[in-house]
Amino acid sequence: MRAHGLTGLLALVVGVASAQAQGTTRTVFDLLANRPLAHEQVRGGLFIDAGAPGFPKYLRFGRPQPWKLAQKDGALLVAGLKGGGKLLVPLTAEQAASGVVALRLRVAKAGRVGITVAKQKAVAAVTPGWNTAVAKLPAGALQAGENLLELDVPGDIALHWVQVGGEAPSADAGPPPVELSPEGGVAYYVVVPMAGAFEAVLAGDAACKPWLRVTSTGMAPMMTQFKPGKAAASLAAYAGKPVRLALGVNGCPRLSITSAGLTVPGAAPQRLTAKPPRNVIIWLTDNTRADKVRTFNPKARAETPVLDGLARRGALFMNAYAQGNESRLSHASLWTSMYPVVHGMISGEAVLPGKWVTMAEAVKPTGLATLGLSANGYINKRWGFGDGWDAYKNHLHEGGGLMAEHLVAGALKMLEKRWDKPFFMYIGSIDAHVSWKAHEPWLSKYDGEHGPYTGKYKKALYDPELDLIAAGKVKLSDRDKQRVVALYDADISYNDQQLGVLLAELEKRGHQDDTMIIVTSDHGEEFWEHGKIGHGQSSREELTHVPLLIVYPPLLPPGTVIDEAVDVMDVMPTVLDALGGKAPADWQGMSLLPLAQGVTRGYPTAAVTTQYENAHSMRVGRWKMRVGGDGEASLHEIPVDPFERTDVIDKQPEARRVLTDAMSLFLVLRKQWKKSLWGTPSNLLPGFGR
Repeated sequence: MRAHGLTGLLALVVGVASAQAQGTTRTVFDLLANRPLAHEQVRGGLFIDAGAPGFPKYLRFGRPQPWKLAQKDGALLVAGLKGGGKLLVPLTAEQAASGVVALRLRVAKAGRVGITVAKQKAVAAVTPGWNTAVAKLPAGALQAGENLLELDVPGDIALHWVQVGGEAPSADAGPPPVELSPEGGVAYYVVVPMAGAFEAVLAGDAACKPWLRVTSTGMAPMMTQFKPGKAAASLAAYAGKPVRLALGVNGCPRLSITSAGLTVPGAAPQRLTAKPPRNVIIWLTDNTRADKVRTFNPKARAETPVLDGLARRGALFMNAYAQGNESRLSHASLWTSMYPVVHGMISGEAVLPGKWVTMAEAVKPTGLATLGLSANGYINKRWGFGDGWDAYKNHLHEGGGLMAEHLVAGALKMLEKRWDKPFFMYIGSIDAHVSWKAHEPWLSKYDGEHGPYTGKYKKALYDPELDLIAAGKVKLSDRDKQRVVALYDADISYNDQQLGVLLAELEKRGHQDDTMIIVTSDHGEEFWEHGKIGHGQSSREELTHVPLLIVYPPLLPPGTVIDEAVDVMDVMPTVLDALGGKAPADWQGMSLLPLAQGVTRGYPTAAVTTQYENAHSMRVGRWKMRVGGDGEASLHEIPVDPFERTDVIDKQPEARRVLTDAMSLFLVLRKQWKKSLWGTPSNLLPGFGR
């Protein structure tokens, strides 16, 4: 990988005098670590290094993916391409004005390179060997905003770099210089933290005039000029907004940046150390969507006093995503801490491979007894979920009852002769998964607001009937639909009550304070928000946004509310971190303890989910992007559009590119992605790509 102006970044900025206040600050988005998310400018155009780790962010979500990445061509890192490929690139109006597209590429035979944008095409001739091919598109073909470039190349090529817009390079032009210069700059699409600022240390002579330009849709741009040395600028006017943050320099041949980042006030929190929990209990409430649980949504109807009490003692993760929208796929991600593309539980007949380390196998080396119960028929040894347990029972296949009260009774029986030893226990309840039953007093309270009910779902809605409803073979009246949702809400409250029964026994045994409690779900349920009922059919919030609550006060400060997005597959790395165990090398998730302790908080993280690997969604801050199998994307501002009915992808260019950078990078590299080493796609760690 070639050198660049920000590769000289050495340290975080601490104690720089901010334009908004004096005092200690901490960096929450480091420009060096996030170098792969940066967009370079040279000769007035966008410069794309095809061999750099950040190149995948231009690959249109990897669909289709004809590129061969990080190929060696002598001393160069290049991208290989055969026949043709696509690049999705963001341009400013100034960058787009010239219509120039230039490629540095090596070809084996003479021919022509074609570049098509918006059905308008330009070509350039190439000869065998290395060429700088320059083509000029018709006026207006390149536009401010996103541009899809379709490349047509002769045979197999090695692509070194691409320049889009700006002045045409000479035939012997090379990459930008190591430092920023009057002709070369860099831009990031970022979300400005609350009370955020830009801080940097800039190294150059007195003639240098470094500058920062911030633009955001609907707001006036900000242009700030600095002197070499320590630089700071308040970004308070853009707090919470997605912006394009560009850096450049005038007045001198070059300038180095020794550190730079987005900062927030306050000293960096320290990791907490504490005695590991004696016991760990994971309570999975199947098919439970976060917005239906009052602990996570104060407007929700379903009362959950037990969860409310746990929340006061623990950490609420307000934006947790299950990695799938149905049981097999999402359970597999929870149990293996892997993305679905890796664990492979995608097709209806897929079995979780025995080579993957599942939760019980990972916990066993810590010395805890491993105990499990589930009422979900898929979560058993037949489907690859049975390894590593000292005791495990699937209530659907082995009897014992499917309601939470039966699972609690089974758990207490399993613990009857084991209370004297530390244990790890997994309980997979399915009350919120059909069949939905009429649990009182909650059903009368929740359905009573609609008046008397005389329909066919007075006592329950059973699974075969739901299949007919979902298929459109049974039609429901509006009153029937109200009853069905009330049944679901009542089951959530019933499940909460039964969790309380288990916790009461835990307290009675003296283990309330030395047991880590985790409550989460595998997916949610649609209730006609988009005309359907059920799950598996989309990756919208009602199916993928689930509860996540972790309680262990010595390591997770009580009453903590975390808005940063997280993945349910992070649960098991968190457990291993708390126990002092070692996460398996194949696991792709990361511990949530640093986030809960504030160490890695302050900038939006990314959470991802998939619909059988045919479509994907990603949440970053307020924004969610959905990408279909054809590579077409939609963008939604979730706090104002929770059911994703309004696509704003053409109205929010900065938010669109924040998500496009993160989503494209992730989708191209998701098989290799390890969050503990690479960070999340919206905020990378220095180890990204290694």
